[in-house]
Amino acid sequence: MKKRCCRFITVLLIILSGCHDNDTTIDRLNYIKTVGDTNPTEALAMLDSINTEIRGESEYIQKKYDLLNIRLKDKAHILATSDITIKQLIQYFEANGYGQEKQETYYYAGSVYRDLQDMPRALDNFYTSISYAVELGDECDSLLLRNSYSNICFIQHKVQDYGKALYYAKKEYELSDKLHGNMSIPIMHVGGSYLYLDSLAEAKKWFDKAFSCISERDTITNRELMYDLICSYSYVGDTIMANKCYSIIQTLPNDTYSNSNLENLNLGTYFEFVNQTDSAINYFKRIIDDGSDKFAVYDASKHLFLLYRKKGDDKKAIHYMDIYSRTCDTLDLGKRQELAATVNNQFQYHLDKNAEIKMIEKTQKQQKRNIIIASLALTAVLLSLVFIVIKKNRHLKEMVALNRKLKSARKETDTLRNDIEAKNMELTQIIEEKEQAIKDTENAEIELQYVLFQLQEQEKELEKHKLKLAENIEQNKLFLRLIQQTEFEGKAEDVIMALKQSSTGRKNMTFAEWKELYKAVDEMYPDFKNQLIAKLGKFTAQQMQVCYLIRIGLDKPEIQNLTNLSRVTVWRWFKKYSWILTPDDIKKR
Repeated sequence: MKKRCCRFITVLLIILSGCHDNDTTIDRLNYIKTVGDTNPTEALAMLDSINTEIRGESEYIQKKYDLLNIRLKDKAHILATSDITIKQLIQYFEANGYGQEKQETYYYAGSVYRDLQDMPRALDNFYTSISYAVELGDECDSLLLRNSYSNICFIQHKVQDYGKALYYAKKEYELSDKLHGNMSIPIMHVGGSYLYLDSLAEAKKWFDKAFSCISERDTITNRELMYDLICSYSYVGDTIMANKCYSIIQTLPNDTYSNSNLENLNLGTYFEFVNQTDSAINYFKRIIDDGSDKFAVYDASKHLFLLYRKKGDDKKAIHYMDIYSRTCDTLDLGKRQELAATVNNQFQYHLDKNAEIKMIEKTQKQQKRNIIIASLALTAVLLSLVFIVIKKNRHLKEMVALNRKLKSARKETDTLRNDIEAKNMELTQIIEEKEQAIKDTENAEIELQYVLFQLQEQEKELEKHKLKLAENIEQNKLFLRLIQQTEFEGKAEDVIMALKQSSTGRKNMTFAEWKELYKAVDEMYPDFKNQLIAKLGKFTAQQMQVCYLIRIGLDKPEIQNLTNLSRVTVWRWFKKYSWILTPDDIKKR
């Protein structure tokens, strides 16, 4: 007996010691996490110092360590190069974590895929993080929720969905206002979204608000925002404010992020706006030479093409147009937009589905509650009847005993016989009451069956409503797709019709007009561009222009008017690319 007690005490001490060690390790990780909120570089060094020790801990501690490592690298602006670790963390915390851990894991999964330039996956994970935050309510990590809105705004800009970007920029602004944090970044996000939606007056109002907010704070801390502002004011055409931002930038000291691609792009845009072409070209070339940020290369090559074309240097303009085209193919913005739209639709469907599930669960709970109430009522009635029967049986037993006494006292007086007759009458009345109680029980059973039948009818009605709701949802989705398709086709036909009308005379088409033509034809004939690439392989910009003009049905003289090519070249190319015309097009001619 003493040995068993000793073993029990030993095991208990070991368990308590293990729990204490786990609590100590978690406290150390939480302390490093707190340090990382203000000094992520120092926190990373602290985290690295306990790496060997952590690998001997439980799986939960190791996963918390790995998640903290990703968090600190994100805060230190160290770009992720692989998604292997975050995939493992998602799998683990999805199965074993609680709400806030899932919110944090999916948020940093979005950050990893953002660094890897996988914007659709980044959107998917940020949306999932928001879903968990909504489920947690007031218990969610509000800062992570705000940052999720901010990142979604950034990604929607990258995939050129500026309407969605404005929506999430305003969500970020509202939450930042509630948290009483730095409002400069949310304000810039709202202003930038209005800018890309061509709402210049509204955009300038938000940029002025951001400038006031930054001026009230430390401009050194808000260095990146000041560079964003100089570019933003250049786009809205506010020379005074752009020059004022440039004056402030000249006073800022150089730091780790000096001459970054973003700063070079913003300064190049500013110098292009104030007609300092050589300075603008210099800053844009730095981005091309660096080549690390494909989105920055995409913007810089476009600016360089326009600047050199304006200067009349066609050779360099074509060179940067080639870089721009290759960067477009690398980024595949059309595919990114399609995937991002799919993620947005899936997220909206997820929200609608959750609302539908909650409504169904609420209805089912109400049905269960009604069934329980009916069952309790029936049980109470049955218990009452049982009590009555038991009570009646007790009286019956007493009457039987009394009857026996009466039989043994036959020789008693006539008075006693009268008493026996009275008792017999009372016994008859009790039997009648018992029969009445049985009838009442049968009536209660009938009423219960009627209640159950009503519940079944309600369930059938609910199923009908579910089917009708599903049909309405599908009809609405189809209706929206038809509306969008109609809008796209209408715009494309307007562009092509305007071009046909202008082809009757000589016309020098601008780059923007060619771009509108390409976009219109691609919307009306989605497979045409891929068909060109498959048939021709490499082709010049002029060959591409002729092919697109043939596709919209222009004749040789009209094509010559728009391209300024020689008559021989147009006739030769028209014959060479006549495969573009479908039988229907030939009949129309």
